[in-house]
Amino acid sequence: KELLHKVGIQNDTSVLNCYPHQLSEGLCQKIMIAIIGGGAAGMMAAIVAGQNGAKVTILEKNEILGKKILISGKGRCNITNFCGPKEVIANTPTNSRFLYNSLFQFNSFDVVDFFNRNGLETKIERGNRVFPVSDNAADVVKILAAKLKKIDVTIIHQTAKDILKVGKIFAVKLANDIWRQNQNNL
Repeated sequence: KELLHKVGIQNDTSVLNCYPHQLSEGLCQKIMIAIIGGGAAGMMAAIVAGQNGAKVTILEKNEILGKKILISGKGRCNITNFCGPKEVIANTPTNSRFLYNSLFQFNSFDVVDFFNRNGLETKIERGNRVFPVSDNAADVVKILAAKLKKIDVTIIHQTAKDILKVGKIFAVKLANDIWRQNQNNL
């Protein structure tokens, strides 16, 4: 309530009733995540968080998710390069150590497997570049959007204007002045 009052929202009852979500036996969900940006990384982060039990909201300023995916690879979407983590690191010109941990957690082979398991056929072309068999980037976005829908990720098409934190509570100010509170992660 303190945060809502601080940002000028006096009628906090309706806002507080939205979060946290109730679970069985009256327990409250402990992890709610707001992801700012509905591009490839934002959608994948939302999918992983949602599959691990978090209530996820994506805040995306564009009217559609994955807008840049649609134009990548000349509209075909170069999904990844089909090579192992060591090869990616060896071919990264600067600060490759930054990638080390994440690439060994979820590498390009895992990316291809994710899309194949979710119904997107892929092909490998010159230079180990991976594309959808359809050569249509929209098919990649459709797979990601379907997965988001299946795990009940909320999508808000608004621009995030500001972020405030009081204790462990975050609030995100949207373009239309609505605030969403979030308990542990942002």
